[in-house]
Amino acid sequence: MNDDEEVEDDEDEHGETLCGACSVNYASDEFWICCDIYEIWFHGKCVKITLAKAEHIKQYKLPLMRIEGLVAVIQLLETPFVKLINFASLVTTNAARHRFVAGKNNLLLEFGLFWAYVLEFPIFLYHQLIICNCVAGKLFGILLCGTHSHAFVSSFTRLSSLAGVFGETNQSELAAFVSYALAFLDNFLALVNTYDVMRGGIPNFCAFALALNDKGVYKAKGIRLDFGNLAYLSCEAMNFFHITEKEFHSTRFGKINVNASNNLNEETLDALNKHGHEVDSFGIGTNLVTCFAQPALGCVFKLVEINNQPRIKLSEDISKV
Repeated sequence: MNDDEEVEDDEDEHGETLCGACSVNYASDEFWICCDIYEIWFHGKCVKITLAKAEHIKQYKLPLMRIEGLVAVIQLLETPFVKLINFASLVTTNAARHRFVAGKNNLLLEFGLFWAYVLEFPIFLYHQLIICNCVAGKLFGILLCGTHSHAFVSSFTRLSSLAGVFGETNQSELAAFVSYALAFLDNFLALVNTYDVMRGGIPNFCAFALALNDKGVYKAKGIRLDFGNLAYLSCEAMNFFHITEKEFHSTRFGKINVNASNNLNEETLDALNKHGHEVDSFGIGTNLVTCFAQPALGCVFKLVEINNQPRIKLSEDISKV
């Protein structure tokens, strides 16, 4: 066949469409009618599901889920059930491993919405986490976290409305902080390394944090570092806060939260703890939602009984029996 030849679709003797390129039957109208009937069955009480208790360590060879009901319906449910159990188990185990390495004193935040493989995934994943997904937070009634982006900071170009001498700080960055803080007066967490952390981001944050403190009602929550030497920068930032606290007699600066995120995984968390740092919370994104350490789980869905008669699949691979 030449590249410029068109592929024509034919009909077989039963009236079903055949693809000329691969000779594969498209589904007939009768097939989709049957699917609609099964969909109606799914809304009934023809399936009983028994689940292992959530958030508990599962023992080897013990089932995570048991499904009882009409065999045709259950076989149609195999794909969604295995998909949900496999990935959710991987992410939950991955989160537990990060929690263990980070230690009890550090807060872990979910930052994986950008890097999840599918848009729907982060919605059903979240349960008893502090997360960045607003829709999931609303659905499950859990705490939200997050900061503005570097693009938000760089979208500001001047600070002509504010008077004063700001030294070497980036005035457009200060404008971004002011704009963001006015929207989140009780939750001002600034991303401080868009330009220069110690000569721009931290001084700009402190300037507006002091202004909030003067009002006596609101207070700045903290900063976020998302690249560079996180151990060094967190220590330098905390030292700057202590100097500011002493200079301006503001006791609230001793409680500023330092959040860090930068493709963090178990190894980097362990290295930071051994090196020493002033980070209070870590945002775990890519390595949480992609399960980089183990991207696949071989969970299986097997028929074990039908009409009160036990069934088993035999295999030379003992792990699949």
